[in-house]
Amino acid sequence: LDQVEMKACERLREGVSGGLSVANVVTMTAEEVGPLINTCNYYKGKAAKIVSCAKMIKLRHRSKVPASLGALTALEGVGPKIANLVLSVGLNVPGAGLVVDTHVHRVSRRLGWAPTGPGTSPETTRIPLQQ
Repeated sequence: LDQVEMKACERLREGVSGGLSVANVVTMTAEEVGPLINTCNYYKGKAAKIVSCAKMIKLRHRSKVPASLGALTALEGVGPKIANLVLSVGLNVPGAGLVVDTHVHRVSRRLGWAPTGPGTSPETTRIPLQQ
């Protein structure tokens, strides 16, 4: 996470009444979450996805953040990058995948560490880097 995202996380933690938890976020609307993370790009869409994810976690996982890549990526707005970040940093799961963003993807391709050409993505870069 960069400094802007860390600041948004801190504001979210501080701004959720009763503390940042699934139980508290499901009671909020995207309009309430948005101002807490408005330093991020596309904060309105991210706010809606935060609320949606909290609701899905409550319904499908009994309010416990799932500890598998498949279950995390099944949540709205969660791709492999965020799922691996949650697994490795948030849940301390050993052997969680690398977190590859656009910048790592670009540099890896330029260095010849990952495939280039049409159809490549951070996820197609993650696989060879992880091996």
